[in-house]
Amino acid sequence: MKKVKSFPALFSIAIVLLIFSSCQKGQYYDDFSDEGDFQDELNDSPNESEPESSGDGETFLTSYRISGDNIDKIKDFKVPNRFKDLQNDYTKHLQMWEYFTRMIPIEQRIHITEFLVFEGGQALAGFVEPIDPNSLDKWRMGLAIDIAGDLENIDLEEEFAAVSIHEFGHVLTLNHEQVEVGDSENSCTSFYTGEGCSKSNSYINELYNIGWADIYEEFINSNEDHIYTRFFPKYQDRFVSDYAATNPGEDIAEVFTYFVIEDSKRSDNSIAAQKINALYGHPELVSLRNSIRQNPTVTSLDPASLRRHKCRHHKTHRVGFSYQP
Repeated sequence: MKKVKSFPALFSIAIVLLIFSSCQKGQYYDDFSDEGDFQDELNDSPNESEPESSGDGETFLTSYRISGDNIDKIKDFKVPNRFKDLQNDYTKHLQMWEYFTRMIPIEQRIHITEFLVFEGGQALAGFVEPIDPNSLDKWRMGLAIDIAGDLENIDLEEEFAAVSIHEFGHVLTLNHEQVEVGDSENSCTSFYTGEGCSKSNSYINELYNIGWADIYEEFINSNEDHIYTRFFPKYQDRFVSDYAATNPGEDIAEVFTYFVIEDSKRSDNSIAAQKINALYGHPELVSLRNSIRQNPTVTSLDPASLRRHKCRHHKTHRVGFSYQP
């Protein structure tokens, strides 16, 4: 998989606490450049000792195509024997998808068309990516089976819930309704995401204007290590988490996660609070937030135990599992 010198196409969350992101600004992610590349990955037949993965320590298990509330298996990847039980646990794959769909209403999932289950190797928890970076209307999402604990109840203190919301937040804020695909950076008068120019009224452009516009050049000129050792400490009041300082794309996904999980608007005057509170100005987001929080299977709404993540991307899907052996 090639390295892409732009910020959005692939976003992810890692489990490891306080681990520096392995993605550099201008080179944030490993990317399947288009649908054809991903299909090449699906059709490759590596040696049994060489499991298919993105190279970030995770192992792809099974991919699914989404149709409404149903998922149909596309393929099982070649995996080492130690991952066979996880790969063959199709019941849990379906439960992971159902967990996600109980949180996110079906009308909000129209852009997520493929779901991939993987083993995260204690490094990666979730990712999303556009199937075609030239359209941004269809996305694939991946979630790590090794962080999927109790899937009966949605506990927002658990990593799997936060990761699911975070990854959905990427699709919500970077799809073709939010970003004009193909516009050049030179002609963009708002935040340029890499695939195109964010619309002036987009969520990510609003966040950029609140907390990034005046420091973005400094951010671009910082090296990777400085994000956590200098940049984040210097501007700590601008971010809801250290991981949010990774780039504006990760920031908006983190802000959306805290917007959903925290009980109410923040009362302080920090820029981080301004970012969260700005989302309350969008009735459609407030309605979505209420839908998630009022779900009868949600058992906890305390954000205090949220863990931090890392960077990369994928997609998810809902009930109605159809598997043809």
